[in-house]
Amino acid sequence: MRFFLLIAGLFFFLCGNAENKSYSTFLIADSLSGNANAVIRYDSISYHLITPGMAELKRHKVVTILNRHGESFAQMYVMYDRNSKVTSFSGEVLDAKGERIRKIKKDEITDNSLVANYTLFQDDRYMIFEALNNSYPYTIVFDYSLTYDGIVSIDRWVPVPGYNVSVEKSVFTLISENNQPVNFKKVNLPVDCQTEPVENSTVFHWEISNIKAFDKEPFSPSFVDIFPILWTTPEKFEYEETVGEFKSWKSFGEWEWNLLSGKQDVSETTQNEIRDLIKNAGSDKEKVSLIYKYFQNRTRYVSVQLGIGGWQPFPASVVDEVGYGDCKALSNYMVSLLKVAGIKSIYSVIGNGDSKIMFTDFPSMGQANHVIVCVPFEKDTTWLECTSQEYPLGYIGLGNNDRYALLITEEGGKLVKTPSLDKNENRQIRKAEVVIDEVGNAEVKMLTEFSGLQYGNRNFLLTESKEEQKKWYLNNFEFNMPELNSFQLSENKTDESLLEENLDLYLPKYSTLTGPRLFLKPNIINTFPRPPSKSKTRKFGFEREFAYTDSDSIVYKIPEGFILESKMGDLTIENEFGKYSMRLEVADNQLIYLRKLEMNKGTWPAEKYEDYYSFYSAIWKADQSKVVLVKK
Repeated sequence: MRFFLLIAGLFFFLCGNAENKSYSTFLIADSLSGNANAVIRYDSISYHLITPGMAELKRHKVVTILNRHGESFAQMYVMYDRNSKVTSFSGEVLDAKGERIRKIKKDEITDNSLVANYTLFQDDRYMIFEALNNSYPYTIVFDYSLTYDGIVSIDRWVPVPGYNVSVEKSVFTLISENNQPVNFKKVNLPVDCQTEPVENSTVFHWEISNIKAFDKEPFSPSFVDIFPILWTTPEKFEYEETVGEFKSWKSFGEWEWNLLSGKQDVSETTQNEIRDLIKNAGSDKEKVSLIYKYFQNRTRYVSVQLGIGGWQPFPASVVDEVGYGDCKALSNYMVSLLKVAGIKSIYSVIGNGDSKIMFTDFPSMGQANHVIVCVPFEKDTTWLECTSQEYPLGYIGLGNNDRYALLITEEGGKLVKTPSLDKNENRQIRKAEVVIDEVGNAEVKMLTEFSGLQYGNRNFLLTESKEEQKKWYLNNFEFNMPELNSFQLSENKTDESLLEENLDLYLPKYSTLTGPRLFLKPNIINTFPRPPSKSKTRKFGFEREFAYTDSDSIVYKIPEGFILESKMGDLTIENEFGKYSMRLEVADNQLIYLRKLEMNKGTWPAEKYEDYYSFYSAIWKADQSKVVLVKK
């Protein structure tokens, strides 16, 4: 009994000790309000880990909204599912002086499904109150508590929840009953853990204060790379009658392997279709290609997030029957089809997009959000993205490129890297012929080839109707009143990620006619974006996610009676960020514009940003250059 009184007292202290403090906005330090849209006045998160499968969470949060840009932080919400229960949810709104305007009424709190439009089954829900006020500044105070029956992960502590938000004080406390092992990984967190024994338990406590707001900077790395974050995992966990461990990625993979057990059977009819499909194939890779196309033609993606279904696929036999599934189910089905052909493949857990497995020494559920398939051949490895009906064999997109994937094997989990395509593979090669008439109108015939990760520049259009494709082109051309006479997208029928685009355009007044002169911009369609605003001081480093090469060869036919009066000079720039070259050749009545841009992948420190900005600006300026044609 004494232990539970101690725990209850600790919760009361952590979640309630801020109640006597005044939350007048006049008490916010100038250093915290200067570039902030909202200020976290006090935020206390307290976990009580009772057993490997049971926990309680209490949170007390006070946030001041300074202006309309901070309104997103005025939302009070708590998420839950069938393995968690909201036991309390309350709040109040304070005025600028810190005096209560009103308490939140129960009928103002809505209970909503978290189902997305691509989700068929999901039990995630959230309770929310949007405490919008008519005048600024104002303060929101809210409290909630949850109980968990089944734990796979503990939410990351992110004391600074976004850009332009400052923090007066934020604390995170975890009470591990019976001294259950808990693992922590801190990133950009300037404080250490305070540990205190309480009878048979251990209290872990983290606290930060007076954190100034971060400004969003151009080309910054992802949020999780630069903001203070504490990752937490219980070393052992229990979830819906399963038991697992986060001692290592190997042990986590063992849990995932058990979730796959007995779920890879397909019908006899499907097995016969697979055998008939591959009977004349000359190699295992050809068999994989045929089966992948078979798979794509009979499946589609939907999301399923029901309890353990968030981590466990439903059986391959179900996908075989209904023709749909989420990334887990579709990947498991693809593995099952390849198994019929006698080809080894591996169900692989990965972080897609902004999520990625960041720590090889710290296994946790929150680093991965997706599943793909690995097919190891003797001399190379092919990866399959099973949620796409149009990707060619081996193309897994930028979101899965060059990152760790966890292979789920009978021996447990094994971390490997997905391919990193270089600038010679991620290509956009464009050739065009442009006929300019005497008043500046242009007729354009253009062929562009996209390959590697640049295949993604257009592949999303392949499944759209002709009408939607045309609409996309007209909306994305940077021309005044363009006319699209014809267009065609064609995919290479081999297994390479290669796509060709043919365009026939009419561009009225593409060149400006002033008196006897025509002003022509040779870079017709591939100008570098305008440089972002130049920052006086750079806090964070910067990165480029992938390397690529753009090559443009544009032949202009000069209108009858005109000659070249002036042109920009040739230019070559090369440094650690990439290489840019541009030159203009004149032959008979033609101008030949040649441009090549090679951008390197990388991460650079803040002090290099000035050099990068200069490189970026020089490319943009060169792309805007014009030539002058004059009438003889």
